[in-house]
Amino acid sequence: LFDRYKTQKKLIPDSQLVEVAFEALEDSPIEVVRSIYEKLGIEGLEHALPDIKCYLEATQSYKKNSYDLCENDRRLIHQNWSEAYQTFGYAVN
Repeated sequence: LFDRYKTQKKLIPDSQLVEVAFEALEDSPIEVVRSIYEKLGIEGLEHALPDIKCYLEATQSYKKNSYDLCENDRRLIHQNWSEAYQTFGYAVN
């Protein structure tokens, strides 16, 4: 899957692709969405902001799921996704 993404990513003009770190979206959702709108040249953010803020307020008490992975699952994830983790700056462990 990641290999296909890397190959097809080259076909997308830089002005039409935005990659966002999940942590950045989690930490600063409005700023990240603003940067996405700007990079892609999308108009109407000011119109969308009230709904985005409403959604963020409604989900502010959401707690992320936590998973305890067995060693075999960790090994499979590392085997299949370590390149993606490294490419996007995530710890591989």
